Amino acid sequence: MTLQQMGCCAFNEIRGLSGHNSAPAAMREFCRQTFTQFGRRRVGAFYIFTAVVKSTRDGLAGKYGDNFAKLIKDKKLGDVTATMVRVNRRNVPGHHIQGWVWAPSEANLKTWWAKNGGGSGN
Repeated sequence: MTLQQMGCCAFNEIRGLSGHNSAPAAMREFCRQTFTQFGRRRVGAFYIFTAVVKSTRDGLAGKYGDNFAKLIKDKKLGDVTATMVRVNRRNVPGHHIQGWVWAPSEANLKTWWAKNGGGSGN
């Protein structure tokens, strides 16, 4: 997983979400990068993430996007909103994709991180 700032400084993209075997593992990596890597200590305003939710091409579909969004909701890590499912017409026509926009709760995320691998969370 990598975090990448987009053209607008308020939005960041979570890339490579499918590379984790669980939503908690992905969230731990997000927190590790956000709170410890490169001296970062603050959470961005918005993050987007996407997932292949159906594939007629290569079997890469999965529940990783839904599971990550569910973890955010269940643990009260901020507000998350899903887009509709669309065919990725331009790049991979066999993939049906969905996106989410997440507005993290910095306080709740730091608390979760402290309890799930990050020590003090600061």
